[in-house]
Amino acid sequence: MSRTLTSIGRTGAAFAALAILLIALWLGAAIGETAIPFSTVAQTVANRLWNAGYPLEPIDEGIIWSYRLSRAVVAASCGAALALSGAVLQSLLRNPLADPYILGISAGASTGAVSVAILGFGAGMLTMPLGAFLGALVLAILKDGFTLLGVSAFTFDMILGAAILVTMAVNIHLSRLRD
Repeated sequence: MSRTLTSIGRTGAAFAALAILLIALWLGAAIGETAIPFSTVAQTVANRLWNAGYPLEPIDEGIIWSYRLSRAVVAASCGAALALSGAVLQSLLRNPLADPYILGISAGASTGAVSVAILGFGAGMLTMPLGAFLGALVLAILKDGFTLLGVSAFTFDMILGAAILVTMAVNIHLSRLRD
């Protein structure tokens, strides 16, 4: 009995989440600098998806379909991807408090992205995300490798801190030599 209620509750929650998502997309397409009625949004979507044949202003239809709705869909997709990646990270580590900041993954990603920008690899459009990904991956592998070797997280953080200080000292020294 309780299993049936649980499955009905989950199904209801899924439908409620889908309804909220559709309402958010509808609001995202209707609200903006130019006031567009909700009915116009619905008619534009019906015209584009099912060739409904509603007579609409081309400007309104272009604003809704080409700008607002596409941006709302991209924003919803990015939010879903971030939520999914967070859930995967927490389930893989079996820690409900796990996030990229605590684990140091974001620091590695920042280091990789800044390294690409400073070293001047590529135009940045493709190389910046690749550098961020590689930086996060290298730091995660290093941290897990040190953990497997029995090095504590505190010791690893001390090693990283020392590496940062050495890098800063070398940078200061090289900048004085250049001047």
